[in-house]
Amino acid sequence: MAERLGLPASVVTDARSRRDLKEAQAEDLLARLEKDQAELERARGRLGEDRAELDAARSRVDAEEREARAKKRSQAEAFARDLARRTEEAARKAADAIREAVQRVEATRRSATAEAAKARTDAVQAIRAAHDEAVRAPELDLPVEAEAPELPIAVGARVRLKSLAVTGEVTALPEQGGVEVAVSGKRLRVPRTELVALEGGSRKAAPPNAHAPTRVQKGVQAASRERNPAHYEVNLVGLRVDEALPRVDKALDEATLADRQQLRVVHGFGEGKLRRAVAEMLEGHPHVASWRSGGAGEGGGGVTIVELKE
Repeated sequence: MAERLGLPASVVTDARSRRDLKEAQAEDLLARLEKDQAELERARGRLGEDRAELDAARSRVDAEEREARAKKRSQAEAFARDLARRTEEAARKAADAIREAVQRVEATRRSATAEAAKARTDAVQAIRAAHDEAVRAPELDLPVEAEAPELPIAVGARVRLKSLAVTGEVTALPEQGGVEVAVSGKRLRVPRTELVALEGGSRKAAPPNAHAPTRVQKGVQAASRERNPAHYEVNLVGLRVDEALPRVDKALDEATLADRQQLRVVHGFGEGKLRRAVAEMLEGHPHVASWRSGGAGEGGGGVTIVELKE
């Protein structure tokens, strides 16, 4: 302190020479402490700088990680959107292909149905024309029964079947299942809309064989069998039950009227609903003697062979 205060060097030297050992050691220790403290301060400064640099590096790493996660999330979202778009497009294309295939199948079926209906209509018209030509031939002098649509359809009434161009007599009016008509000694079950009343009203009794087919009618029936054999195989494939059963009923009537012994009903395999519905209809039907599944070479379980009553 004396030296720092500017006292003469001789005084300082003399004072320093007069110190004892402990004081000298204390002064040296104090000097080392001051030196160490200065070094510690410098180290603390460097440590602060390193910490600041570490914090900056950590911030950079955190920012890079956040950016990488955001980039990955963005890429995942873009991939998900692209996948959803491609999936939707594939589903749309598949739906369009299925719809087009169904439309082609429906168009093919409608075309086949239309052609079959036209063939049947042409055949019925030919039969009707042959029948009318035969019964109206002047050289035969056969009576012609005029239609009387205003007359009711009642038991005993004389009626004409529009689609078959034959006449008969109403024998029963059940609540369901159409009207029972006797035609040429055979009983048919037909829809009421297929009948038109004839002049002459109902007949309580008829002489034996009054409605037996004449030679001309037999010839017409034979012509019918030759002109329209497809009536004795009815194809129900692709039809619903409510569409198929009326066709079977009509085919049974036509086959019976044509003196056929069998009717081949083609219903296919599928789930078996149509086959079961046909079997239930055949049970107790007035024209059916028995039925069975098709055998080898007859279509197997996809066909029902119906034996008709004589």
